[in-house]
Amino acid sequence: MRGSEDETFSLTCVIGITQFVFFSLGLMLLTIQVKVGTVHFQPTSLSRFLTAHGLWLAGIPLVWTILAAAFGSRSKVARTMTVTSGIVLAILIGAAFAAAILNPTN
Repeated sequence: MRGSEDETFSLTCVIGITQFVFFSLGLMLLTIQVKVGTVHFQPTSLSRFLTAHGLWLAGIPLVWTILAAAFGSRSKVARTMTVTSGIVLAILIGAAFAAAILNPTN
């Protein structure tokens, strides 16, 4: 059973790092886009929200990683839910920043 716990922990770390990389790259690219914007550039409300609240939003992947490490190795159902929620969260983070970056105007 110990091998399964190690595998879950390393998978949790990989998913947490992926979430944070998506978040960091998205925030960096969005901030560059907002600061280098031209005269015709009107950032959307999503762009303004993500750039204004980026610091505390960085806590979301961190909190998920801590909770997943704490509760993910309790049972097979907990492991499945942990991995699934982490992947969904990574997709949502990437989609939010992609929507803000690729659709820069209202």
